[in-house]
Amino acid sequence: MPRRSAHRQPKRSENGGFGSGIERTNYKKLEEAGVTFEYESDACKFYYIKPTHKGKCADCGSENVGSDHVYTADFYIKTKSGKEIWVEIKGGGYSWTGETRAKHVLLSKQFPNREVRFVFCNEYALIGKGAKTTNKAWCKRHGFICTSKLIPKSWLIE
Repeated sequence: MPRRSAHRQPKRSENGGFGSGIERTNYKKLEEAGVTFEYESDACKFYYIKPTHKGKCADCGSENVGSDHVYTADFYIKTKSGKEIWVEIKGGGYSWTGETRAKHVLLSKQFPNREVRFVFCNEYALIGKGAKTTNKAWCKRHGFICTSKLIPKSWLIE
């Protein structure tokens, strides 16, 4: 059973303790590759400022409300050369919202030494209903590396 951070809620049981089937598949492939990795274990705290849709802060009158959050990547991987990367798995459905994308841009600014990469079920899928931008195009625009389905072996030997 994968080790997980204490602050995370238990994952759905139908995926054997994983958030999705694509996470479970990548976990097994990483085990087979013999690389050093952890599943949902490396959390970082960050400050997230979210614009309000209506109203202002009662204390300061600001239209932006900030709060502390904790982010845990799906996988922390140490490559063969010792490089550290964090991999976020994004399947289909509602997990890749505008708020989630904004969070990752903010995280990359607050933690410039952390390299987060994405594995999508389909990197060429649109980022949302009615969007013209694909997951891959969004990642390229914001300086993230991404791929589809499986963590590439090339990432593991960097």
